[in-house]
Amino acid sequence: MAKKGRKAVSRAVQPLDYYQIRRAAASVGMPASMIAPLDKSDKDAMRLERRRRSLSQKHEKAQQAAAARARRDISQLGAYSHANLAKTADRQLANIAHTVAKEWDRQKRAEMAKAAQTTFHPSPIERPTKRERMYAGRPDITDAMIAAEPVPKRRRLLRQQQRKINAAKRHINEWNRVQASPKQTVLERRMSEIQGTTGELYERSGVTQSKLTDLLTMENTLGDRAYIEAQLRSGHRNEVIRDIHDAARILGLRTDTTPAKPTRRPSRPGLYDEGAWPKYMKQHRFEAFEKAIAASVGSKRLKRFRALTSAQKRALIEQTDIAQIVFNWVESPTGRIRSSFGQDRAAHTNAARRFEGFLKLAKQLA
Repeated sequence: MAKKGRKAVSRAVQPLDYYQIRRAAASVGMPASMIAPLDKSDKDAMRLERRRRSLSQKHEKAQQAAAARARRDISQLGAYSHANLAKTADRQLANIAHTVAKEWDRQKRAEMAKAAQTTFHPSPIERPTKRERMYAGRPDITDAMIAAEPVPKRRRLLRQQQRKINAAKRHINEWNRVQASPKQTVLERRMSEIQGTTGELYERSGVTQSKLTDLLTMENTLGDRAYIEAQLRSGHRNEVIRDIHDAARILGLRTDTTPAKPTRRPSRPGLYDEGAWPKYMKQHRFEAFEKAIAASVGSKRLKRFRALTSAQKRALIEQTDIAQIVFNWVESPTGRIRSSFGQDRAAHTNAARRFEGFLKLAKQLA
């Protein structure tokens, strides 16, 4: 139904303009001389003709540019973003995947050679004191002995002695285990973590996520050109683009494009600005790592950790097992991060002492 106040005109009976008549005549083989020339005094007709020529030229140039892009052999991009990869042809995606695969193999060999020459430093443990060795030499005090004591003050004294004896024995056993363990390189340690042969407890058997472990655990499927071309032919173009983008991000290549207009900064910025967190850990994992430090050993020690240089942080995270130990000090690294010590002050004191040892070790490693 036509709107009120507007004359309803059928599109089928609207008059054709000059360029529409010429296209219709050309489609049936009518010579252009039989068509009346364009009236140059008709401004609307001249404007439509100029617009037609402009659109025709733009369309022709776009076709020429697309054909030129398809003929070119592009092997690398300035930024491996999803938008840039989506604009490339299948042949170019195969070339780019081959280039990224070669860079992956090169960086993998370099990281493995570096890790094979770097000594892995286990958790720093202080040497047991003479007082702890004295307590460890005493006989054990069982719960039955404490319950059999009729005097309350004596029971309280026995519980205190029991805690000191058990803590001293745990410290000495941990010290002996670390001293007896063979020296390892960073590569040997990460490979044993991947294979599950570290000999640690179940809670300590996780793999420390880093660039090295990504290179060791992920398969380089981009190097198989036949597989990539088969994926493109079978309609899995988006999967190939995603694999190239993820590999470029792990290798440290540029994966984002510069925005045309600067974005407005948020009123409440996050813990780190874009690109300011260390590249050897993912952003969300590094933020959880720092929150775990604050929840377990306090915000003051977190400030001291943040005061370390980037090289010291990198050496501490890559060459020690601080990440696994700190995450074992909290209940849930993925949910609400809370300390697992509770009211156990002795465990909190031992954790703080161990973290202080990590801070001292960081200054020696870098």
